[in-house]
Amino acid sequence: MDLKINIDVHSKRSVFCQEHLFLTTGDVHHIENLFLPKLHVLEFMNLRQDEIEDIRVNGFLVYMFCHSVHDEFVSVFNTLKLFMGSFGSDPRWPIIGSHIPGYMERANVKFLEHAMGWKMEKRKTQKVWLTEDEIHDGDFIAIVRLDGLDEIIMWGTGSHSGHSVVVLTLDGEKYIVESQDGWYWPKMNIQRTPWKDWMKFAENADFNAVVLPLKDEYRAKFNQSAAESWFKWMEGYPYGYHNMLTSWIDTPEQNWPSLLPPKLLVVALDIFEKLIPDAVESLFLEGLNLRLGTRGLKLKELTIEAESRNMTIEDVLAIPEKDTWIYSDGPSQMCSALVTGVYKAAGIFGDMKVDATEFTPKDVYQMAIFNTTAVLPEQCRLADPDLPYCQILGKYKLTLPGYSSIPLYSHMNEHCPSQDTNNYYRPDGC
Repeated sequence: MDLKINIDVHSKRSVFCQEHLFLTTGDVHHIENLFLPKLHVLEFMNLRQDEIEDIRVNGFLVYMFCHSVHDEFVSVFNTLKLFMGSFGSDPRWPIIGSHIPGYMERANVKFLEHAMGWKMEKRKTQKVWLTEDEIHDGDFIAIVRLDGLDEIIMWGTGSHSGHSVVVLTLDGEKYIVESQDGWYWPKMNIQRTPWKDWMKFAENADFNAVVLPLKDEYRAKFNQSAAESWFKWMEGYPYGYHNMLTSWIDTPEQNWPSLLPPKLLVVALDIFEKLIPDAVESLFLEGLNLRLGTRGLKLKELTIEAESRNMTIEDVLAIPEKDTWIYSDGPSQMCSALVTGVYKAAGIFGDMKVDATEFTPKDVYQMAIFNTTAVLPEQCRLADPDLPYCQILGKYKLTLPGYSSIPLYSHMNEHCPSQDTNNYYRPDGC
């Protein structure tokens, strides 16, 4: 079946002005440049019946480029500068590289100021050494690496940290445990690293990192043996890509960054499902199937299934993630979920019903379990006298708005908006 769309172009504002449109449904995608003032006829040939039905019910989505398609590619390249070029030349790190290039660091600092209003302040002291006696089980370490990836997480969630790790004693030795998949790190997956080694790796990776100590009552409550048993069960499983994004998608419409046009995510998923099907399956489709109680459905089938329940794909994505869900490669927890999982296993939440996979880095450091008046080691006070916690690494001072301010409650962080246009407002009890 064929379909024609007429676009009547008239009343040009200037001789050389033109518009660039992206027309799309769930299956049909087309870019059209409009320059001449005339009737433009777009003809779509040999459409399937289900495509025609989708257009009849939902119509076409039309997006307008801010600039020409050429300029959009230039914009994409400038964005990629946030991510590219962080392979180092340190001979001790022949594969994973070491430091972040200066241009990349500057680009990400500028991005945070422009996108989030956070003007990062440089520090004079860039390393503060703590002994194993000065760190304790349950101490949370909030991290920013100016590599573009952390900054995208921060922009989407309103967080002032992008990576999360926690101190835990295992087999009588102090370790940092984390869910990690950075190419700059010596190993992948859910893992443990001795404290001294972790500090070397973190310094090499240009981490900006702060240690957040537990309040005395939570430190006393921390069940180390239970946390150790749980972590050893999780150790070795892959990084939680399955729920890396859905941990902060709590609402159908109020978690998306302002620059993301409505409904564009589903369109992008349809395009990328054809180009990189394994990645789309891992990042989105497995989780969507779990939410709907289905198995093996692809995006189009999931969309139809959701519509049969009067839901959109955005509605399905907003269904809270469950710690009990098992993916094709096992349980899935990204960095902040693993930290929260340690706290959950250690009894920090008591009898509250909480799913660790719903916690972003911001959700962790805002829990009212950290000691905001702790007596810090002298070297910490000298390095950053105005911080309520110890910053152990980094060129830039890490400030954490809302630090240790939200009391614990059941079903915490399951329905929280996080929009930059609303200053990342978080209603009570969400």
